[in-house]
Amino acid sequence: MSGVKLWIHDEDNDRWLPALGNDEGVLRVEMSGTYSPDIVIITDGAGHYLELPSLTTAERNALTVNNGAMVYNSTTDTIDVYLGGAWLSFATHPHAALHENGGADEISVDGLSGTLADDQHVLDAEVQAVSINNLSEDATPQLGGDLDLNEKSIQYELTLDTDGKYEGEYVSGVLGETVIYSEVVYLKTADQRWWKALASAEATSGDVLLGIMLEGGDAGETKKIMLRGFIREDDFNFISYGQALFIDASTGGDMTATAPAVATNIVRIVGYAGADANVVRFEPDKTWLEIA
Repeated sequence: MSGVKLWIHDEDNDRWLPALGNDEGVLRVEMSGTYSPDIVIITDGAGHYLELPSLTTAERNALTVNNGAMVYNSTTDTIDVYLGGAWLSFATHPHAALHENGGADEISVDGLSGTLADDQHVLDAEVQAVSINNLSEDATPQLGGDLDLNEKSIQYELTLDTDGKYEGEYVSGVLGETVIYSEVVYLKTADQRWWKALASAEATSGDVLLGIMLEGGDAGETKKIMLRGFIREDDFNFISYGQALFIDASTGGDMTATAPAVATNIVRIVGYAGADANVVRFEPDKTWLEIA
């Protein structure tokens, strides 16, 4: 049939359409101008398919089309449709990293807007309506404003089961000397550094801010100091639950269950023995007295 040209009459538009044949018995209908058929039917059967015009992105962009136009984009290997005055890709060639981080078609949430469904992730102000169950993946979660407890409370674990565990409120501070975990320290006003507390003098235990070390370090290093909370140290051995603990007057940084009794010593409660002999509730009293 090579070279044979047939003509097909378009009754709706009263036009004749040329149909070209090839050696394989395939007829190709060439249409020019504007045609608006009500329906296009491709019958089922082996080898039957619809093939869209294949254009590069540049060729596609050079077209003047109406909404609903469709082409195969050979540049991006996609099926593109013209909607709302713009070309959109709605079918892509599959690949191993489909939509994953770093993939060729990684999904970005930049510029998204509107209300998200209940089972989707939330952004910005919508987060206040969501129940936060686990922040373990974020090592340093931060708030954008004041935390409203909504008539709830913060739960602490009274019996910490492993040496080195703690729960409470802490600050980061620069050390004035070498200290170790669980030592009681005070903030020296003169240099704004943390030093070992000692009940032998007011300046090192009396009218000062107290804390307890959550990690050891040397002078000049910035470390975590807990101001209030629960801490476990297996070297603790305070067996009387609820027993008041004091700053030691002989060894800097130590706590003792025996109140200092020597003249000029400072008596100040810094915490209480916990339910476990190795756990202390660190809660420095704001009042103190000097032995006459």
